[in-house]
Amino acid sequence: MLYQILLSPTGSVPAAVLLAVVPFGIVHWRQGIRSVVFITVLSVMLHGLVLLTGTLYMAMIVHATYDFLAGIQSICLPSPDAEIGSTPHSESP
Repeated sequence: MLYQILLSPTGSVPAAVLLAVVPFGIVHWRQGIRSVVFITVLSVMLHGLVLLTGTLYMAMIVHATYDFLAGIQSICLPSPDAEIGSTPHSESP
């Protein structure tokens, strides 16, 4: 885990976590600023869960559950930018 590599030179848990999660959030820039913020905050929370439990397994379960539910949501709900009643192949008049 990048956090463990950064902990030694920084000597600070918060600094190591931030140095690990901020770049991870930034690489999601193409998904928009809301995604960057959400992913960064979620990453901090998952790091906290690992620190609290002392194991990566619970964070992996939370992450997998989130991904599963997000996948179900993307299948069942229309995307926010889709027009109501339109199909992917319909043309505007």
